[in-house]
Parts: sequence; C-alpha cells; structure tokens
Amino acid sequence: MPLVKATLQAELASILSNTDNTAQQAAEKIATAIDAYIKSATVTVTGTSATGGPVTGTGIIS
Repeated sequence: MPLVKATLQAELASILSNTDNTAQQAAEKIATAIDAYIKSATVTVTGTSATGGPVTGTGIIS
C-alpha cells in the first residue's frame, strides 16, 4: 500500500487540536501515528540473484 501523506496529516492535526492531551500524551500519539504511517508502506526491491537472473521482491516494513 502506498504512503498517503493526507492520512498522516489528518491524524497529526487531530492530535494537535485536542487540547485535552498533555505534552507526553501528544508526543506518544504522534510517535504512534508516524510509526503506523511508515509501517503501512509496501516496499519493492529489484536486484540480481546469485545465479545472475533478475529478482523482484515485495514486502512490508515491520
């Protein structure tokens, strides 16, 4: 799944606009939002196999 900047932006705006959050709570929620955003990416890697043929792999960041 591609990274969607607007989704992260909306989550951060929600956290920052909630005046009930302490600084520590806001920092924790921001860190969680960024962590979830980064881990939502799908990464495709193209390279060469040990035998010389092309190889493409797809996976997630964990």
